Amino acid sequence: MVNFFIRSIFLFVVVVFQMSFLNVVSANTFANAILATAIALTLTRGFSVAWPWIVGLGCLFDVLSLDIVGITALILIVFSYGISFLSRRFLVEHKESGMLLAVLFMMVSSVVYFPILWILRHFIFGIAFSFNSLHVYVSTLNIVYGMMLNASLFVVMYILTSKMHHILDFYEERVIVKR
Repeated sequence: MVNFFIRSIFLFVVVVFQMSFLNVVSANTFANAILATAIALTLTRGFSVAWPWIVGLGCLFDVLSLDIVGITALILIVFSYGISFLSRRFLVEHKESGMLLAVLFMMVSSVVYFPILWILRHFIFGIAFSFNSLHVYVSTLNIVYGMMLNASLFVVMYILTSKMHHILDFYEERVIVKR
């Protein structure tokens, strides 16, 4: 039960950090700690364990940002499954190059994330959209800065989530042994 609350608090802090700091400081570069955390959770715990946490993370972000509830969770699950599929094929065998491949996947995901979100919002609300307005929404220069920022966010979130899960797993083993 303690592990559940600590992981929930961690995800809440990530959402608050995204909304109150990253959305304000880097509004034009599309920094995305939510996506970085979802991919880091998938790599540290595996898709089958991480998907409920990722759905909760996406829904919490949607509720607190007053967005369509479930749209972020849907996109995060798709990217999480993609990195899970990729990790089974490539990342497990190659540690160093696997991490570089995960960072590359994060960079590509950060480029694709916001246009997909924009298209889904327009589709759900029934608003006609054109590619000219999408081009205005996503500028090329902002994407490059966002890719670099998201890659560094991913490395930080991967280190934080792996340390947190290592400590919580150690705590859980100690509690089971003491009983």
